[in-house]
Amino acid sequence: GKEIFARLMDEHYSQVFIWVRDLNDELKQQLEIAKKESNVKNLEQSGTEGFSFERPELSVDYEAPVTKTEQALAEVWKSFFSYDKIGIHDDFFELGGDSLKVMSVTSLIQKKLNVSLQVNQFFSYPTIKELAEYLDNNSSVRPTSSEITPVEKKEYYPVSAAQKRMFVMNQMALQSTNYNFPFFIELPDQMDVLRLEEAFSKLIMRHESLRTSFKLKDEGVVQVIHNYEDLLVKLIVTDTTKDQVEKEFNRFLRPFDLSTAPLFRMELLQVQGSASILIVDLHHIIADAMSLEIIRKELFDLYSGVDLPELTIQYKDFAAWQNEAIKSGAIENQKKYWLSKFQNEIPVLELPLDYTRPDVLSFEGATYNMTLNSDLYKEIRQFTQENNITMYMFFLSVYFIMLHKYSGQDDIIIGSFVLGRNHADLHNMIGMFINTLPIRNYPTDEKTGLDFLNEVKQSAIESFENMDYQYDDLIDHLKLERTVSRNALFDVTFSYMSFFNEGSSSEPQRDANTSSIQKFLNTTTKNDFNLMCTEDDEMAFEFEYCTKLFKAETIERMAAAFEAIAFELVAAPDKRLASINLISESERAQLLTSFNATEKSFRSDKTIVELFEEQVDLCKDK
Repeated sequence: GKEIFARLMDEHYSQVFIWVRDLNDELKQQLEIAKKESNVKNLEQSGTEGFSFERPELSVDYEAPVTKTEQALAEVWKSFFSYDKIGIHDDFFELGGDSLKVMSVTSLIQKKLNVSLQVNQFFSYPTIKELAEYLDNNSSVRPTSSEITPVEKKEYYPVSAAQKRMFVMNQMALQSTNYNFPFFIELPDQMDVLRLEEAFSKLIMRHESLRTSFKLKDEGVVQVIHNYEDLLVKLIVTDTTKDQVEKEFNRFLRPFDLSTAPLFRMELLQVQGSASILIVDLHHIIADAMSLEIIRKELFDLYSGVDLPELTIQYKDFAAWQNEAIKSGAIENQKKYWLSKFQNEIPVLELPLDYTRPDVLSFEGATYNMTLNSDLYKEIRQFTQENNITMYMFFLSVYFIMLHKYSGQDDIIIGSFVLGRNHADLHNMIGMFINTLPIRNYPTDEKTGLDFLNEVKQSAIESFENMDYQYDDLIDHLKLERTVSRNALFDVTFSYMSFFNEGSSSEPQRDANTSSIQKFLNTTTKNDFNLMCTEDDEMAFEFEYCTKLFKAETIERMAAAFEAIAFELVAAPDKRLASINLISESERAQLLTSFNATEKSFRSDKTIVELFEEQVDLCKDK
């Protein structure tokens, strides 16, 4: 495994998905979890107790729900967090919730209680008691009618906004693998190949996205759903040796033809004298990052003989529902919101570069990894809970301040990726749902850190509430002047993923008893600078950057500055942004004291000029 990892590091794969656990152990764990989860009914049919975790120690004592609304909300939260009980005074964010999980829980509440609930209302009422009182006493809470229903069978179907965007980008680079999702898994010798192939077959039959191709018609790009029997899907088995593994990987990774299904491939490498390796590749147009997690989990369930519940809707049904919502004007207010955010002059971020910007946008990239100091991480967690903001909002604020410090600009746009699964029926579906939110904020020097944190909180909440309006549609309406050396609206992005207090049966996130199971190796980037945050038992950051613009040491300094800003925000939230330093106190002391200790003794019987002339006479040959 280490040898393969080292070889991959030397190659130029756009992305590689890595499994680092022993498959036999994982299968045993998955089977036990699946048996327990099989006792848990879906949220819509809940009423029996299943497997759950013990309620964590919180700042408030447990108090059981009493009213009908409190009990219904408690069922949603218990299912989402997989805790044995949830008290009416338990804070959602203290339980492990964050900005992105709010959207998932909001959609589940809307479906469970048939109410209309906005993201900002959830932040205002973060406990079950507060939220129940709001829903019971607010007459403006009205029933929702956003059910996704199956469409009639056709020869082809309309695509979603995300699929359309991915199709267009793929057409611009048909021979590129930038939008491939390759991953590999080391398998034990006793792995049953036939059972594995059967599990893959059941997965393909279960999810239409894995049987989808795309083509152009008069109305534009459409998707075609194929019958499993019409596809050539087989787990290819190849015998090889250790010194040929690199060659096999190079052969396996290749572009997809979007007009030909399936848009994924798999192969088993039986390495002589070593563990076998399962390699799989998918195209981004049929799957996002959460889809990979769904594939991982359901593949183990099916291999273990678990009968998964039938899916009531498929991705094509979501695409039709989304297109209908756009045509009906249901998101017209969201369009107005985004257009109002960019009605004034749009800023272009000018970070100090190490190299001249290329005439054409470069995709050559690298990544610098950093883990936050554990004590600082705990302080930030406490700080965010006390100030009613999420970790997502906190680190997004730090990012804005860092960019402000480096660029000197106080009007900045950051692209933030969202899962786009804000409907309760989409949490277990394989497909491409991601949308990008261009979040605009103004980190001016006179604002205090806490003031700016609250501003970012408000803009983030507003962005989440308007996340259904597609980024590509915004770009079209803004009619921006395009250049081949930059992206349209922003050149820096931010993403955040949390596994803190993990344990959700309502959406396919990482199992609570599983260590890190995925790692992407990336030698490409689609922006100048991308920051990816992952919260687990610790806080980890990936600073991805364009190597045609920045040196590695520059990014290391920026990462250190990012941590220093985070420290100052917690230590002195009332300090003005102008006074926040890009270096830590220890580094500052070193610069002012150690590096500045230049005092030297010299003769006082002569002037500086005389001493200089004396040195010239002594060094005439130099």
